[in-house]
Amino acid sequence: MAAPDLAALLGRVPALAESLDGTGPLAPASDYDLGPLVTRSDRTLTHLAVLMASPRGVTTTIGSLNRLERQLLLVAALNDGAVEREQVVGEAGNHLELDRAQSALAHLLLAHPAYEQGEWLVLRPGVLRYVPFPGIRMYDALQSLSGSDLDMLLQRLGEVDDLPYRHEDRRRLVGQLMRRRDVAQGIRDQLDPDAQRVLDVLVEHGSQRVADLGLPPFDPWDRRGGPLHEVVQRGMAGVDTAKQRAYVWLDVAYGLRERMFDDWPLSPPPVQPQPLHDPGPRTPAVLRRLQMLLELWAGEPAPGLASGGLGVRPIRAAAKGFGVTPESIGLLAHLAIDLGLLGQTEEGEWAPTPALPGFLSRPPAQQWSALVTAYRQASTFDEHEGLPTRWSGEMVWPPPMAQRRVVLDVLSTLEQGTGVDDETLVELCDWRSPEALGRHGAEQIIAALRVLDLVPSSGAVGLTAAARALWDGGVEAATLALGPVVEQIVVQADHSVIAPPGLSPRVAGQLGAIAELESDAGAQIWRITAKKVAEALADGRTRDEIVTFLTETSSVPPPGNVLVTVDDVAARHGRVRAGVVGSYLRGDDPADVAAAAAVSAAKLRVLAPTVAVSPLSREAMIKALRTRGIIAVAEDGDGALVPPRRTSGVALDDTGLPQEIDRGATPDTMTLAEELLAAEGASR
Repeated sequence: MAAPDLAALLGRVPALAESLDGTGPLAPASDYDLGPLVTRSDRTLTHLAVLMASPRGVTTTIGSLNRLERQLLLVAALNDGAVEREQVVGEAGNHLELDRAQSALAHLLLAHPAYEQGEWLVLRPGVLRYVPFPGIRMYDALQSLSGSDLDMLLQRLGEVDDLPYRHEDRRRLVGQLMRRRDVAQGIRDQLDPDAQRVLDVLVEHGSQRVADLGLPPFDPWDRRGGPLHEVVQRGMAGVDTAKQRAYVWLDVAYGLRERMFDDWPLSPPPVQPQPLHDPGPRTPAVLRRLQMLLELWAGEPAPGLASGGLGVRPIRAAAKGFGVTPESIGLLAHLAIDLGLLGQTEEGEWAPTPALPGFLSRPPAQQWSALVTAYRQASTFDEHEGLPTRWSGEMVWPPPMAQRRVVLDVLSTLEQGTGVDDETLVELCDWRSPEALGRHGAEQIIAALRVLDLVPSSGAVGLTAAARALWDGGVEAATLALGPVVEQIVVQADHSVIAPPGLSPRVAGQLGAIAELESDAGAQIWRITAKKVAEALADGRTRDEIVTFLTETSSVPPPGNVLVTVDDVAARHGRVRAGVVGSYLRGDDPADVAAAAAVSAAKLRVLAPTVAVSPLSREAMIKALRTRGIIAVAEDGDGALVPPRRTSGVALDDTGLPQEIDRGATPDTMTLAEELLAAEGASR
């Protein structure tokens, strides 16, 4: 194989090149990895051949096929691994694209090259075993059938002479006969009308629940029989009795329909680009949301599950407080755990780790790159099941990294500044990698990309200018695309705060502790409220810290009425305190205690004008009051305030965050191909 051809092969299946570079999903991950042990220092064609012939190598290569190539592979596989061009033309039409698809299968070493003599498409040995059929072949369905029963079935099909000796050859012969139109139609014509109806439904619509066929539960030993029993006894279909689902064998459907697929798309669907609602240079909002989430759980750690995971309730509570979906918070929680920013305390609660301050000290582009890389590599959730709303730590197999790469690769092929609607993107992904994503999986990946600010939050789907810079050029290019990082805000007399789009995540996180975000379109508009200031004080911030922050970050002196608001809230802070009974509440002002007792969720009972008790724990009672705007601070048995938990920080090493996004990029395939060929020549 010439170097350009080998380079094209490695570029078509990037996981192969990555594995030779010691990375990617095909690289050995542990001592228990059963894949070929290919290391970066040991690149040879022999290693590549072993890798491509391995089960994971074959399945990965099959996963790189587009829809036309995949359908051609399936037709050849159903026909025992070999098919004539005329047979495919009868189903798909006479198109040059078929020959290109056949050449692609041969180039990927899934099939032999086409010769003037012999079959047009012949799969290589071992490939057939790993082809993902969209149904059940008779060859597989009859595996447990005895030899005598196979003989009887072949006799019913009219094959009585020269029966093959081997069991697998007899099963293969049954499939060949059933794929013949005359044989399959002849058996159908012998069925009763009701049985014909059942068979026709299965052929046209695929597997069905027995109940949906209008039939009673299927019992293979029921002597009364029925339409479905007749179809099964004729060898045309099977039934999963546990799930009560009926299946027609692929060979039977092929014989009756004389085709395997209704549609043979020869090229990707047409694209009608739409203008992209690119927000322009700005700090990704996901960084602010991540910091606010971690600061929330720093002040009040999220309770852990008995199994050690992170449950739905704290994620939903955080989502409600931030006004976002639980799925977006669940995604950020997963990525924070993967990055080592969120972990379990000795008490089993979830809180930020000492790595958080070091992470927040990094430039926004590097933080963003780390988040996107963590998403690309995440293996604890699968978009086929939706974005996560809990964390259990269980690994998903197979890892869904390739699915995300498909969507990102498709988006990277669109013209800059343009996007497509969700439906078109799903169709493009389905052409690029059929069966790998599915409609729901692609839609959930799009939702994740919106959360990560790689595509606009609404409208057409396409990579923003900053996301494209990150994808193509890494952190350095993204830094330029995001624009300068600004740490100055403008505090106004109406308690509003104007912040530029490039506001530092550090400043945005501190601002979010005392103000509510009202608008994020262009310049950010925040509003300082008494409720947010009270919550900040309850979370451990002091009056002086808040005033110092406003004074140092505002480009104009903070208006006096804003500082008065902070002073008023600080003066009231601590007048209502919670302890342990279950829990008790005491205050200096009877009106404050009465207002707290009016909150039914706190379950307070007034014992005296300034004292009430509750059966709830102190933390639960404080949380119930906080949801109604009453900020109670915790105290111990001696009446001393209990300080909130604060995170002690350690700086991350330079290796803690990547300088370039892990986009699954392969090494230079031409260079790698030349190295492989040179090593092969030197070994001879």
